[in-house]
Amino acid sequence: MERSKGLMPTLETERLLLRPFEISDKEFVFDLHKDPQVMQFTGKQPMTTVLEAKLLLDEILHPEKGQYASYQLGRYAVIDKSIGKKIGSAGLNYTQSKNIIEIGYKFLKEFWGQGYATESCKALLDHGFNTRNFDSIAAHIAEENIGSQIVAERLGMQIHHRFLWEGVIPGRFYTMSKSTFQANNL
Repeated sequence: MERSKGLMPTLETERLLLRPFEISDKEFVFDLHKDPQVMQFTGKQPMTTVLEAKLLLDEILHPEKGQYASYQLGRYAVIDKSIGKKIGSAGLNYTQSKNIIEIGYKFLKEFWGQGYATESCKALLDHGFNTRNFDSIAAHIAEENIGSQIVAERLGMQIHHRFLWEGVIPGRFYTMSKSTFQANNL
């Protein structure tokens, strides 16, 4: 994948604003990542300190480590425009070892089940296919994460294969092609 110059653009939907994270978001990142239920299917332990959130943001935003500067990819802070509050994160990431673009998200528990994941992922798919011209976008979803499977299927993603996450956790690998996205007029 070629590296891009510049920053990730801000994306907007009817209800949401998706903007690149900033170092000042560390308290929110901590709040999001400290909840065991939010972290349940990520393969990572919940955060226990704000310092962990700062270190994560440092890594994400670092031009030589993070994907923001290298590929114009990464996590966005998802903001509910009606209340002006950060409610989650969503983004596209390039996995170099597999040469794939992956989509993912996390939301504060109080905002689950309100269509925010689907809405933010539609904006990301549109950006990925129509602006960045990616051929396909994938999602690794734990077998027990029924909510995320429903989101993937609502988006029109198809199961490509099943896998063992870190050799232990059963999962489903979903994909969507650019042509499928455009044919479905998402």
